[in-house]
Parts: sequence; C-alpha cells; structure tokens
Amino acid sequence: MKSYHFRLASVARIRTIEQSVARDRFMIALRELRTAQERERSANAALAALEPPAGLVSSSDLQWKYEQAERLFDSVRRCREKVALAASAAAERREAWNEASKRSQVLSKLEAQAFAKWREDALHEEVIEIDDLTNARFYQGSFR
Repeated sequence: MKSYHFRLASVARIRTIEQSVARDRFMIALRELRTAQERERSANAALAALEPPAGLVSSSDLQWKYEQAERLFDSVRRCREKVALAASAAAERREAWNEASKRSQVLSKLEAQAFAKWREDALHEEVIEIDDLTNARFYQGSFR
C-alpha cells in the first residue's frame, strides 16, 4: 500500500475550507428554517383570521367557509412539516459544521506542536553550535 505524504499546511488549508463550506451550509439551513417558520406564522394568522359566518347565511357560504378552513388547516399542517424538516436539516448541518471545526482544530494543534518541536530542535542545534565554537576557541587558545 502506498503511503501519501502531504504538508500539514496544505491539509490544514483544506480543512479550513471544509469548515467554511460547512458553516455556509449551516447558515443556509438556518435561513430556510426561519423562512419556514415565518410561513407557518403567516398560515396560522390566516387560519386565526378566518371568522365564522355571522347572521343568516346560505348553505353555499357555509360550505365555502368550511372548505376555506380546511384549506387553511392543510396549509398550516404542511408548514409545520416543512418547519420540522428544516429544523432537522439545520441540526444535521450544525453537526457537520461542528465536526469540520473539530478536524480543523486538531490540525491547528498538530501544526502548533510541529512548530514548537521545530523551534526546540533549532534552539538545541544552536546551543550545540555555540558549544562547538566555544570549545574550538578554547582549544585553539590552549595550544598556542
């Protein structure tokens, strides 16, 4: 099996882009949820605004009011279903965003650890170099 070697910065950049895309999808899902909730409020308001007939009414007027109430109730029911679906989609998108954020944070930590190790190694090499130079000067001075 072939092993692949990628630079950590490249993978971190990709994870950051994935996180950004997941965030954007979550924001779109939230907008769709708000739109569905607003439509449900409008449908509920229309149903609440439907008043019963007053006074003497014909059977056709009564039938029309009944059918109108049925249509409005069906509209409210469909809106509630859309709100439930939008809420479910928003929750899934939020979870995807959280996962992408976690993956991105893990890479950021790994990158910070790698930088700290590189710095520690560089400082250690510098100390060794200074010791070698000091020893060389000392030994050169003692043989004169």
